[in-house]
Amino acid sequence: MLVAMPARNEQATVRAALRSVGAALADARRHGLIGRTHVEVAAHRCRDRTFDEARSALAGVSSAQVLRDETSSTVGEVRHAAVLRGLDRLDGPPDSTWVLSTDADTVVGADWVRRILAEASVADAVAVVGLADLDRWQGAAQAELAYESLLASKMRAPLGLRQHDHVYGANLAVRSDAYLDCGGFPIVGHGEDQLLVGDLARRGHRVARTRNVRVRTSGRLAGRADRGLAAHLHQLHLAGQVLPYTGTV
Repeated sequence: MLVAMPARNEQATVRAALRSVGAALADARRHGLIGRTHVEVAAHRCRDRTFDEARSALAGVSSAQVLRDETSSTVGEVRHAAVLRGLDRLDGPPDSTWVLSTDADTVVGADWVRRILAEASVADAVAVVGLADLDRWQGAAQAELAYESLLASKMRAPLGLRQHDHVYGANLAVRSDAYLDCGGFPIVGHGEDQLLVGDLARRGHRVARTRNVRVRTSGRLAGRADRGLAAHLHQLHLAGQVLPYTGTV
């Protein structure tokens, strides 16, 4: 199992993110659900101590790697390159190797891996799309109501394969054979997670969009990726209403 995490100027949050991933992998291992694992962190054009903090958090962990990425121009490229590096290090059978995607400002639950595998098994799916809750609201009260309305508008009945229409790179899992079949994360500046899920569906891969796998991500208004979640929260904060949005919430 591979966990791929891009990180850009996340010195304040990357340690907690990696600790939570480590705990989730250990929990799944105790339950006999996984074998070899690898955590691949891409420190993308960082101008702070993100790289050092990540290296320190993973000190002594042989099944993890932190690399500087000074060349990738988009978040899609960062994610895809990290996945390919991680899969190369694992070198496991594609039809039983899972790629889990999360972010350096996100904390996953101790049962995150176990829930992903359970949802995939129940749905006979090769991809699991979870939800992301904000750690706290940082904008105006009126904007919070607009955001909650947007979230609710994309929720579906809590049964079946498609329980919501959200996609978060912070909470996404794809079996590696399906990931490679559709070319992985596309090399785009935003929406790479949504495009990947769309490609999976178009190629006939079974995708479970579940309410039962959740992570907690930063509710900050200034993010690291153009047109990402933080940018949308900032738009809502400024306008106090839902604006046209082409991102991946």
